[in-house]
Amino acid sequence: FSSLLGAVALFVTFVVIQLRTRNPVLPISLFSNPVFAAAAGISAVSGVALFAGVVFLPIYLQTALMQTPMSSAWHLLPLMFGITLSAIAGGKILRAAGPARRLAMTGGLLMTLSFCAVALVFRFFPANALFLSGATFPLGLGIGLIIPLVTIVSQYSAPPQHLGIGTATPIMIRALGGAFGVAVLGSFLTGEMAKRLDGQGQGLGEMAKPGRGHDLGLSHQVFANAFAGAAENMFWIVAAVCVLALVGARLLP
Repeated sequence: FSSLLGAVALFVTFVVIQLRTRNPVLPISLFSNPVFAAAAGISAVSGVALFAGVVFLPIYLQTALMQTPMSSAWHLLPLMFGITLSAIAGGKILRAAGPARRLAMTGGLLMTLSFCAVALVFRFFPANALFLSGATFPLGLGIGLIIPLVTIVSQYSAPPQHLGIGTATPIMIRALGGAFGVAVLGSFLTGEMAKRLDGQGQGLGEMAKPGRGHDLGLSHQVFANAFAGAAENMFWIVAAVCVLALVGARLLP
């Protein structure tokens, strides 16, 4: 909690400094344009979605399903293939003056449905790595549509004198959104695992961190079940966050 308060204080300080300086690193006036603000928000959501997929799924595959690091990386291939495929297709549609709003809504819907699918896999098929892998393909399609879209929309909505920072801002916000999302979701995941492990015996909540269970003599199956149950709840939250991209898409042209 103290870390969260510190982050909020630093954020407020940064905004105040940017508002008062003559040549700000990030002109806050950019966000007075609802289109630019919406693109930034969608970029943050895509960062949360991307980082949630590439951080937590490999951890689960390696610690709960006992996959090797190389094997867990291969299971992210559908995600990366989806990003590549839809980024190419989305760029062509945008160059043909395709509607940004429709593309953003499609991307947001794909991300939401993908995390719903991932959560359902954790609920019904937690030991099936191939099902988890396949459920990430729509996520890749959605992220691939959104990444070039928010960059182009930000460029067009930023004034000429701020074209450079307008182009870079969505990238920065995507990274910040991903970092913040991983921190919050990781804390939630650890807390959920601790609750589930505490139900198995005294002090097992201390084993909630991935990798600790084996060192302390925890049954691997108990650990895997706790991880799967906690991950299911976490990915439902990520799916709800992705709905925000649909809301922001309505403000795009």
